[in-house]
Amino acid sequence: MKHPSKLVNVNDQVECIVLNVLPQERRISLACGKLASNPWDSLHDKFPVGTQVEGRVRNMTDSARLSRLKTASMAGARQQPELD
Repeated sequence: MKHPSKLVNVNDQVECIVLNVLPQERRISLACGKLASNPWDSLHDKFPVGTQVEGRVRNMTDSARLSRLKTASMAGARQQPELD
């Protein structure tokens, strides 16, 4: 996670969820990313089974190739038998 000062500035307005409050320590934990929709919820609408997509291989193992999809901020894996 990046330091908050890299993401927001003093006096910026943000929408967040309160995760925890520690009055003794004068600390509050917030989550701003939890307000965004989960991209996995609409994945089947954007990429129905059989859809061909472009991606970039990010990692290879003996059993799979891990790729990041070009049109979405998502990654996927292809098992080795599917590549032969």
